[in-house]
Amino acid sequence: MNQLKKSFLRTMILIAVFFCSCSTRQVNLDEPHFAMTCKIDCVNDAFSTKEGRDRAIEWFKRHHISRVYLESYRHGFSAPSHLLEEAKKAFEAAGIECAGCITTTKMSKTAPPEWPITTCYSDPTGVSFLRETVERTARIFDLIILDDFFLSACTCELCQEAKGDLDWTTFRMAHMLEVGEKHILEPARKVNPKCKIIVKYPCWYENLQDRGYDVVNQTALFDYAYVGTETREGGPQTQAAWYQMWLNDIGKEKSLGGWFDPLGTKPETFVEQARQTILGGAKEILLHSYDYLATKNVGIAIHDGDEGVKYGIQDAAAFEYEVQGLQQLIEYIKGYEAYGVFVPKKPNECPQLDQKLVGKVGLLGIPFLASASLKQGDGYFLTAHSENYDNLVSSVQDAQKAQKPVACTQALYQKLQEKEGLSLEYAPEAWGLFMDTDGNWVPFNDPFEMSREELNRFRNGFTAQWGIELDAPCYVSMHLYRKGDEKIQVIENFNDEEIRVKLNYTEPASRKIGLALPDASSASMVNVGTNTLEMTLKPRSLVLVLSE
Repeated sequence: MNQLKKSFLRTMILIAVFFCSCSTRQVNLDEPHFAMTCKIDCVNDAFSTKEGRDRAIEWFKRHHISRVYLESYRHGFSAPSHLLEEAKKAFEAAGIECAGCITTTKMSKTAPPEWPITTCYSDPTGVSFLRETVERTARIFDLIILDDFFLSACTCELCQEAKGDLDWTTFRMAHMLEVGEKHILEPARKVNPKCKIIVKYPCWYENLQDRGYDVVNQTALFDYAYVGTETREGGPQTQAAWYQMWLNDIGKEKSLGGWFDPLGTKPETFVEQARQTILGGAKEILLHSYDYLATKNVGIAIHDGDEGVKYGIQDAAAFEYEVQGLQQLIEYIKGYEAYGVFVPKKPNECPQLDQKLVGKVGLLGIPFLASASLKQGDGYFLTAHSENYDNLVSSVQDAQKAQKPVACTQALYQKLQEKEGLSLEYAPEAWGLFMDTDGNWVPFNDPFEMSREELNRFRNGFTAQWGIELDAPCYVSMHLYRKGDEKIQVIENFNDEEIRVKLNYTEPASRKIGLALPDASSASMVNVGTNTLEMTLKPRSLVLVLSE
């Protein structure tokens, strides 16, 4: 055999091995990856032909999609089992893992008066149809995600009778746990013992309980949990990372991923959702949906407000342009520990004051960790979301003894004064108070209204403990990661103008830009010293800094 034939044969073998490995590849749940939902419309239409499925496969691969969730039911429409099976077979043959998706809307004869597209789970027709849909879907898929309409919004006579003397929140949380166990998990496992169910929480982290979402007990009940890391125009963009971290703290190994979409988002905001979901530690980063992002027909499943999807194709183009960089971001921080000050929120509670503030703290450039409990660490940024923790006073006192920084808003500060065992000097004019490492409480004004110099001093009151100081304006985030002596800083500029930032380090070292998004031109090094790094960041850009 001559050299040319040998070379040709070797090439053919490599190609065959490549395609065989693709067709049998399985997604490792422990490795972060991208996923996508495919709504009922494209399953019944685009995926009903080989040409449509082939186009989808090509799109998925260009956008690094490793798993797709095929919707079997939504808004009164079902996908025939044979279409689901044909799509699943084609996609898995191309190396794309398939799972099911169910949107539990319009399943009952009773239409909840406040939100007619939702389902009344006190109506026997609703739970009966739910069981049938779950059984049919579980016969095809080993993994099923529930879209975030698995909620209770009904106040009909059936629900009022079932509620009895309970308040609506208590009733709904208990009711939805029962529905989940008896009418989703039980029938799914009956027809397919291997089937796992994902409960997905919408982005209303302060009001989940009002619609029956019990983030603690539902996460314990279901096999996995997801959160909606959607960010609309106007932000706060860091809410996505905070929310993902919060679920990770609650669910631990059950916390699977974050789900975001193009509704009401322009391209730069859409990719910021992806970045922040990754920085929040999602194992699966899910784009919703193929209909919105890959087609010009969003379909019959659209509901009020979804007109914002007009940017879907542009959003997808921005994601495709950045996706290799996003994959690099995943690889850079994989295996590293995020660190920062705790920004806690007690589950299943909504304060009257400081609403949405926990998701905004990151926009001050303060490295944060979301938590569902008060635990010892490198300090706190406390809001009214913490007022009902039993260990609130002792945690603040422990931080004071350990010389860890604490900031609390005026709303929480007043609650602290009411707690037995903690005496504070009242400062009614202050937006909040900061406890420095010497244990002194210092009033501060609204940090979102501070000058750059004031914000630097405030922010660095937290970060000095880690030997790093950031000089940057507001609406810039900093995420910190470490593994042994190796440390990474990720800075993101959410401003619509170019900015200069400076990082001052206690420890001298040679540092470099490891990654910039959306591309290498988005950040440039202005000046490098052994203790100082100056950079220019373009609008809506991200930079990752590491030691050489």
